Amino acid sequence: ACRLFAAGTHPDFLAISPEEGKAQISIDQIRRLIEEMGLTPQCSRYKVAVLDPAEAMNANAANALLKTLEEPASTHVLMLVSTTPGFLPATIRSRCQAMRLHVENAELAQQWLQQQGLDNAAELLAREPNAPLRAMMLADGEEMAFRQGLLDVVLAVAAGRMPAGQAAAQYAKADTRRVLALLLRWFAQSAELKLAGCLRQPPDAQLYSGVKALSDAFDHSKIFNIYSQLLRLHGMAGSSFKTQTVLEGIFADMRLNQLN
Repeated sequence: ACRLFAAGTHPDFLAISPEEGKAQISIDQIRRLIEEMGLTPQCSRYKVAVLDPAEAMNANAANALLKTLEEPASTHVLMLVSTTPGFLPATIRSRCQAMRLHVENAELAQQWLQQQGLDNAAELLAREPNAPLRAMMLADGEEMAFRQGLLDVVLAVAAGRMPAGQAAAQYAKADTRRVLALLLRWFAQSAELKLAGCLRQPPDAQLYSGVKALSDAFDHSKIFNIYSQLLRLHGMAGSSFKTQTVLEGIFADMRLNQLN
């Protein structure tokens, strides 16, 4: 069994992730999972399927999975792995038993990143506290540059220095959920700053100044309005969504909220 698993040919294990070149788990992948989970285990006590990241399911895929989640066979286990479970539809979360895994030791996380060949592990963890996998995404600098560029654009729109259409056009080819996830994080941090005056897990100094500026640009009710809109759009985002269209609407509403 161990050799089958190591070779990726174990008949009772199925790993579901976005296909190469795509950002979402499609309904066709979920249909294959449902078909596979309808079979009995061949050489183990359990048949196991892992969806990672689970929030990558588009709306149709999530809806297709509901019945299987609600009535699993006693010999079947479905594991939905997510670093942002709040992005999963409520209908999915209500059918799952949550198991939260925390990084209890920052030194171990730093050691692990160093073992992956990252000499600046401490700096990366400072940007993504208690999240070594997300920290590793920042290693090549591209992700950090993307985040900083997007935040600069958001602030420019809020201040009226850039039209919504022009701002949205810059991210026409970006993944919708990637952009929405960052906007959700920043507006959540802005709300925390507005209400508590500080952040429990502040980002690095450069991003922190941007989040602080975002918090100062809106009152708390407008921050929550924008956050609710972003959360709704993230839950709906599917393959039919065009990033530029979604962002143009968000940026226009953001500017309107700032003016009113």
